[in-house]
Amino acid sequence: MEEFLKLFFKTLFKEKEEISLEKHPLVDIKILKKIDYKRYEIVVKKRKMVCASHIDFDIGANYWGKIFKDRYGAITISNLKKEPKIFQSVQFGSFSMPFSDILKSLKEPKKYIKIVKQQTRLQNVSSFIYCYDNGVLSFPLCIDDEIMLLQFKPNENENRIEYYFAFKNHGEFKGVVDNTRTTIKTNNSSLLKSLGAIEVNSITPLCELEVSILNIKG
Repeated sequence: MEEFLKLFFKTLFKEKEEISLEKHPLVDIKILKKIDYKRYEIVVKKRKMVCASHIDFDIGANYWGKIFKDRYGAITISNLKKEPKIFQSVQFGSFSMPFSDILKSLKEPKKYIKIVKQQTRLQNVSSFIYCYDNGVLSFPLCIDDEIMLLQFKPNENENRIEYYFAFKNHGEFKGVVDNTRTTIKTNNSSLLKSLGAIEVNSITPLCELEVSILNIKG
């Protein structure tokens, strides 16, 4: 799992490019206001723009979607999905955890709850414990302003780990890592080739979690 995580994060964050409408990437979209019948003012990567949509948005909400120019040159978004609840109302905590502690938790899950209970600023500890009781270790993090939720479900008997990752600016990922294979499913089609992933329309967390966010360093 350690090698998989290193390669995954290296691939995910290797480029911080401007928006490329030709690549049709999955992007984080904030809906500011409705201008008229089918036009909205939105924010994408700190850029305000006007786009067309044939569906109604919830003003003030955040969505993932693919953004492109239609044949008339108008900016259009498609494949819309409301972001997970954890991204809708996030409270940041001032917490620091080395990434090595996360890896240790995967090898020795019982240490996970001990780490969680030591975080005095962490809200809804009971939610973490609920997921833990169902075999899921959850890590809501912030690295270099990238908000993310990492979930792992280790299975020591089969020597495999199921995982679910949700990134504010990169979408969702889910799969399995074991001694013989690594699978990656995602709703971000722009990363299919670089990650060797399969595109799916719907991805669900390993366990529902509504918490404040931990600030991680290292």
